[in-house]
Amino acid sequence: MRILFLSQDIGSKEMGMGYRSYMFARQLKSRGHHVQLVTAAHSHVRRQNPERNSWHFQKEIEGLDYHFLGCFQFGGSLALRALNMLYFSFKAWLLAPSFARSFQPDVVVASSPHPLVIFAGYRMAKKSGARLVFEVRDIWPLSITKSSKVNPTHPFVRLIQFAEDYAYRKADLVVSLLSNAYEHMKTRGLKENKYVFIPNGYDPNDFSNPEPLNSQTKNDLEAFKNKFSETVAYTGAHGIMNQLDHLILAAKELPEVGFILLGNGPEKQKLQQLAKDENTSNVLFLESVPKPQVSDFLSQVDIAYIGLMDSDLFEFGISPNKLIDYMMAEKPIVMAIQTKNDPVEKSGCGVKCDNSKPDSIAAGIRQILNIPLEERETMGEMGKGWLEDNLNYDSIITRFEKSLQD
Repeated sequence: MRILFLSQDIGSKEMGMGYRSYMFARQLKSRGHHVQLVTAAHSHVRRQNPERNSWHFQKEIEGLDYHFLGCFQFGGSLALRALNMLYFSFKAWLLAPSFARSFQPDVVVASSPHPLVIFAGYRMAKKSGARLVFEVRDIWPLSITKSSKVNPTHPFVRLIQFAEDYAYRKADLVVSLLSNAYEHMKTRGLKENKYVFIPNGYDPNDFSNPEPLNSQTKNDLEAFKNKFSETVAYTGAHGIMNQLDHLILAAKELPEVGFILLGNGPEKQKLQQLAKDENTSNVLFLESVPKPQVSDFLSQVDIAYIGLMDSDLFEFGISPNKLIDYMMAEKPIVMAIQTKNDPVEKSGCGVKCDNSKPDSIAAGIRQILNIPLEERETMGEMGKGWLEDNLNYDSIITRFEKSLQD
């Protein structure tokens, strides 16, 4: 099959997040499919963007055919990010006939987080006679009205809502990473026979030969670790939804433990200022590293942490990539997310706590610290075992291929 992925934030090992479309494209290509990726030349979630930012240019990255559409290079402003979404989606819509004609896809996968890409995806599919797949990684506009308290009657929210409903009507198939997403989608008119759940997964090859940490990060990490008996680490985005301010406040209750936050994001400066204001000298901020170096980083810490802001959204499930990294590293996990179908609970590889209360996070960390080292190692092994049994990309891509053919 000829499969085209369309999303504003497709990344790669080289560029950083987002990984979903990249991982699927890589796996599908290895199975003999022809794959093309259409994405923005600049994305605020990537660690590294292409040097060029022209109208449209093609570049091969890690053997995959990327087509980049030039976009504005905005910072963290929500209003400017919204404008960029509109600009990218309109530009993709304008170029849709060209992509349909040149690549002649059999399948077009229009992937969120925002659903505005559905209009370009539909136009590409219509022009080429392809099947249209709408992939939901994040439920918009519900997630923005819940997380940022934007008024549901705001014109931009109304547009996003129109796009979501349009996608459920026009798509031949709707794929979601979230196990209970259909409970929401059916209220917006999606028919059950058009829905399939396909979570994030992992490729064992990505973890077989990890890259060593760069020297600067390694030196900073070692110097910090020497001051503490145990370390807790977080890797990934520093955004509003991650609510890392509560992790910093929990660190204040555990001065004997070192807390390491690896990554970047729009909230990072505020978090650094909070750590300074609270005089938490046991918190270290490190810059993001290429994904192949994350395994080496995690091998040097004791406990892994993941948390998300309390939200009704998580009743539909979660599928964060960092959980996969933690499980593959065989780390005991402190998870501060209230959700159904929780991989940490299912696998027995950690403890759960309440992210709305820093003292609950501190208590969860203490609980693991009080577990004998041998039992902690067993917890880590259980997480990896569950991952191997349930989220290997080989079985996930087979499921995806089958859904395209049904």
